[in-house]
Amino acid sequence: MTRVSVICDLLYTMAVREKCRFKTGKFGWKKRKAALIKSLTAMKLLCQYMEKPELTDADCDVIVTTVPPLCPLLLKEPEFRGDFPATFRKRWEGAEPTADLSNDVRKLLVLSTDIVSKSLLLLTGKRADEDETRTTLWNWLHGLHNIVRPCLPPDDRFRVSPAQGWEFARSYLEPKFRLVLDPPAEEGAEKKE
Repeated sequence: MTRVSVICDLLYTMAVREKCRFKTGKFGWKKRKAALIKSLTAMKLLCQYMEKPELTDADCDVIVTTVPPLCPLLLKEPEFRGDFPATFRKRWEGAEPTADLSNDVRKLLVLSTDIVSKSLLLLTGKRADEDETRTTLWNWLHGLHNIVRPCLPPDDRFRVSPAQGWEFARSYLEPKFRLVLDPPAEEGAEKKE
């Protein structure tokens, strides 16, 4: 397991929770929007760390001190109950600081950053309160968690191949987001995981 997969596990959990919590209705939108902006800001931080070539213990310190205050609603979730910093740090310390990621996985990580960034722009823009914006965000949130699934820890039952992750997400993200994965390796050729 790598530290990138530890971050992806957290990002995946946050994305699933936000997807399930998100409602397109107008009632209570301002409060939900403020909470979503904070959560997406935390996700953006995580996405930026996933792109680093090597992750240090100082990076862990930033994550455990920044993410929980931005996402107080998530502290009610089972994955975040108890001593989240200690639990996250233990997984972090047991993981490899560098990750040898395939080209397809790198493309998916860049796409996840793009989705989160564009979602934040929509939420803070002039049209943030329009029905179309809420519908667009609903679609993007439903695609985001599938984008990071190929980066989950190897023993995670929700981990999928990059092609499967994109296939699950494509209907929610296209035409705004497009992705071309590398052609599958031929039989007998070594695959990079």
